[in-house]
Amino acid sequence: MIHLWALEASRPLVMFLDEIDALENDVLISVLHQLRSGHIYRPQAFPASLALIGLRDVRDYKVASGGSHRLGTPSPFNIAVRAIMLRNFTAAETQSLLQQHTDETGQRFISETREAIFDLTQGQPWLANALAKVAVEELVTDLTQPVTLVHIEQALELLIQRRQTRMALS
Repeated sequence: MIHLWALEASRPLVMFLDEIDALENDVLISVLHQLRSGHIYRPQAFPASLALIGLRDVRDYKVASGGSHRLGTPSPFNIAVRAIMLRNFTAAETQSLLQQHTDETGQRFISETREAIFDLTQGQPWLANALAKVAVEELVTDLTQPVTLVHIEQALELLIQRRQTRMALS
């Protein structure tokens, strides 16, 4: 998914390439080449900034595209300012994430369910979100019904059976 944002028409664009790590082989190489080629035209004819968002560190793209395993820079292009790794949520942050759903929809996660989501995921952002998403969108679609431990166990089993490694969490 590609998102482009500009605050004003006169301002340079920032491009977010979400799930960039889903690309492989020739497609990945082609996209990386296009990004590198366009860099010299920024900010007038190319986004001023790019954010490659995925499960892998940006350094892995060079290796995945056939580059050296020994990298001395944070980027396959030698132009990156920084790479940011999203850490795992704390127990409190996981609780807050689930509370946001409750605040928006009125649907509750019972106490033991909240604890189980953190215990099962150790706060890993994708997995914590995925368990909750499957539970509320597939298993307990009636917002008046709370999400229970049984629902989270079922959601976990569904994710395992699907061998699902990514999903849109919006």
